[in-house]
Amino acid sequence: MRRVRTSPLRRSVLVLLAAVVALGLVAAPPGVAEVRAATPDLTLVSNARYDVEPEEKRVRVTVDIVATNRLRNTATRRYYFDRAFLAVPPGASEFKLTSESGSPGVRVSESRPGYQILALTFGRRINAGRSARFRLTFNLADAGGEATRTIRVGTALAAFPVWAYASEDTPGSTATVVFPKGFRVKVEAGKMPEPTVDGAGRTIVATGKLDDPLSFFAYLVADRETEYAESEVTARIGAAEAALKIRSWPDDPEWKTRVTDLFGRGLPALHQLIGLPWDRDEPLVVQEAVSRTTGGFAGVFDPREGQIEVAYYADDFVILHEAAHVWFNGRLLADRWANEALASNYAEQAGEELGVPVTVAELTDELKKAAFPLNAWAPAGGDPTSDDYAYAASIVLAREIADRAGNDRLRRVWRAAADGEAAYQPPPVDPASSGAPERSDGPLDWRGLLDLLEDRTGEEYVDLWREWVTREGESACSATGRSLVSATTRRFGRRAAGSCRSRSGKPCGHGTSRRPRPCWGMPWACSSAGPRWRRRRTRRGSGSPPGSRQSSRARPAHRQLTPKRTPRRPRSRS
Repeated sequence: MRRVRTSPLRRSVLVLLAAVVALGLVAAPPGVAEVRAATPDLTLVSNARYDVEPEEKRVRVTVDIVATNRLRNTATRRYYFDRAFLAVPPGASEFKLTSESGSPGVRVSESRPGYQILALTFGRRINAGRSARFRLTFNLADAGGEATRTIRVGTALAAFPVWAYASEDTPGSTATVVFPKGFRVKVEAGKMPEPTVDGAGRTIVATGKLDDPLSFFAYLVADRETEYAESEVTARIGAAEAALKIRSWPDDPEWKTRVTDLFGRGLPALHQLIGLPWDRDEPLVVQEAVSRTTGGFAGVFDPREGQIEVAYYADDFVILHEAAHVWFNGRLLADRWANEALASNYAEQAGEELGVPVTVAELTDELKKAAFPLNAWAPAGGDPTSDDYAYAASIVLAREIADRAGNDRLRRVWRAAADGEAAYQPPPVDPASSGAPERSDGPLDWRGLLDLLEDRTGEEYVDLWREWVTREGESACSATGRSLVSATTRRFGRRAAGSCRSRSGKPCGHGTSRRPRPCWGMPWACSSAGPRWRRRRTRRGSGSPPGSRQSSRARPAHRQLTPKRTPRRPRSRS
């Protein structure tokens, strides 16, 4: 499965980070000379309940508040409070304040990007040493708009922030979130206990009493199975008609429109850039998902099932990247870094061709601190920091390969790889004959890719492999050595087997995590001089084909990809 992270977010959810102090102020009656600060003299302790209502596209928030006057009257002074201020999330609306007595009221006193300040009017006095109970209600409504909006509530997805409400330095408040039956909940940011399921099948997440309510923050993402709205579209890709099935949530037509447009235009553009045909007989399924179902990634392609999952918040680059995995999905190239690098590079180019602005992961100085050879990139689901570095570094490497080779010559490389043609084809013994080319089995690993790039483009890439790809001690024995030996065996009736070795005399693969494996090579010594065709005159009877005075042999170059003297870790660069 091929996956991509969103950029620049690690876990693919935009999280609102805000911790705002709840404020309480004194309203002194006429004739009282002294005004005291309300906090901590006025304390607010609350139990907040968040009821998710998918059909109404909102979360109904109910905050039961106990306001207590901590002051004590004196012989000359009497203290009371009749109002306070409380911070609530941005996007909250439809406020209402009620109590058992009096006529309390609420209004928005101030709105800022990270929060709103509510002015609570108690409607009566809370005298010294007394308490009063109030109920504040408001909605966190899904207003629509950008896919990355903070509050999303629908039949398939609910994502929103959770706050607790209290006065400063006042412990004891709680927050409880109640989801309808069928929702699976993930705490995407912050900390909350594991969800529980009550007798009615509702999923409940509750904090218990908080020591510091004003520092509490959580962001929840929940989804449940739903019937997809499915549409079938066709894209013209070269001479083929590509059938696509777009499966979206019924209440998210914006995702369907955006993804259908990008795949419809992006696949033909990628076909032109890559140069390989559309070879799928079955329709390609593109399905809307959340980050939990895509393993924390914004997109995932399963070539066996012919299905791509695209997160509801995935940006244009992610969509085009997943479309490029139609060609770079493990069938052509074996290594993860190679498939991700090329999918990213072609997605970037396709965005330019289509006039779609794409945001590509940048290899920052911070990411460079986690640098490692791309050959050591673990399978999907590993360390997020390593993944972030590898995605950004592989894009830089792919750009350098593309700049050096050019798209025309790269298309020749991919056509040869798709046809299974090995690099460094030996010339025919009889120049007048045209034998079948030597074939390689399976997808190209990093050695085979290096060979094919250098053979079909006429450029050298060993320096890039040293800098970005290979681990300490790895050397690149020609991946075509085995094919050349098989050709020699058929034509000369003998087996020219050898063990390809580095300049240190160690077998290929020495120093890697894999077992050192010998490779079949020609009987001459290995060289690091680069790939060349070389001719060697032989005397009759010295191994030449009968009736021939001269034989031509393709010489696979052996590449020592670690420095000759002091092995070092590959450097990363932007």
